[in-house]
Amino acid sequence: MSPTGYFKTKKPLLARLPQHYRSSITNLELRLGPGWNNPPRGWVVNDGLGLQDCTSVRVLKVFVQCDPSDVIFKGFRAGEGFYERFCQDLLEGVLKATPTIATVEFDAWTPVKRNGDMMQGLGKVVSTFGKIVGWGPERGWDKENDDIWLEAILKTGGASLSKSVAIFA
Repeated sequence: MSPTGYFKTKKPLLARLPQHYRSSITNLELRLGPGWNNPPRGWVVNDGLGLQDCTSVRVLKVFVQCDPSDVIFKGFRAGEGFYERFCQDLLEGVLKATPTIATVEFDAWTPVKRNGDMMQGLGKVVSTFGKIVGWGPERGWDKENDDIWLEAILKTGGASLSKSVAIFA
């Protein structure tokens, strides 16, 4: 089945797993990008998702596929800042529902900029929860960019840096 084969199911993959399997999960992944102009109705953080059963999760990997604030999306957006706020709310909901998460690891496709609206907003959410921030291998952000990005985020509240099963699939 294709990676998007479960995209249109009524229940997300995590919610379809039995409770005893959810308690064994140590890493979760939140992919942000599909449906950027019209997110699926099922993309909500609620008790039915089963995050409360994910008691062993320590790492949340957030993969950003696109930043709709980029000028290339002008004229196609659902509204200025709509998807960025939507993603921030999802991330906040996951962090609230899964307090065992210690590290949030960001990664992205090449066009996503660390100083773009999407990454800045997500960084602020993570900093309010005091989680460790890590960077995934795909984007290849380097140390020079780490310093610039962290300086901006730390001014608003305090994430720390650590080098270092999809939720809505």
